[in-house]
Amino acid sequence: MVILATRVAAPHLYEASLETSLDFIDTLEHRRTSLTDHLPSVERAASWLVERRLLDAADSDRAFAGVDALDRLRRTRAALRAVVDAAVGNHIVELGAVEEVNRILAQRQALELVAVEDGIVLGRRHDGEPLDRALSALAESLVRGVTSERRGRLRACANESCRTVFFDASRTPRRRWCDMSPCGNQAK
Repeated sequence: MVILATRVAAPHLYEASLETSLDFIDTLEHRRTSLTDHLPSVERAASWLVERRLLDAADSDRAFAGVDALDRLRRTRAALRAVVDAAVGNHIVELGAVEEVNRILAQRQALELVAVEDGIVLGRRHDGEPLDRALSALAESLVRGVTSERRGRLRACANESCRTVFFDASRTPRRRWCDMSPCGNQAK
């Protein structure tokens, strides 16, 4: 008798939560009239992805080996920002953002059964670039969030000089600011 397990071996856990995807979008911080990119370099971008288990440390050099790798990351982040802004603002997302997100979603890994010594497990296979695998995990969780009942809890900070996006997990979903310290207190 073969038993199917739904666990996945540790090296194949390239999944992102909605909150992680929103954090990724917010790595380009909009404050007042300035932008701060918290992923300004290949090293910092790789480190951010490794810290969130979206990229193996051993793959980080290969992930960012291409000349346009950091640009691809930034294009994906901008497209995801456009998607979440449209969802929060209840307006149509720009076509270029949809095309970019669809491009990265097409890079998603495939599910497959993997025979192991004590049975079979559900694994993931990705034949493409490690960076695309990480970006597709971020895109997938965001797309699932904006197309589900969770969409109603997505927020953009009500402080006009802040564009931080967040998931309102409060009991009564009426949170308005990303953080009370800088934004809520300033507004009050």
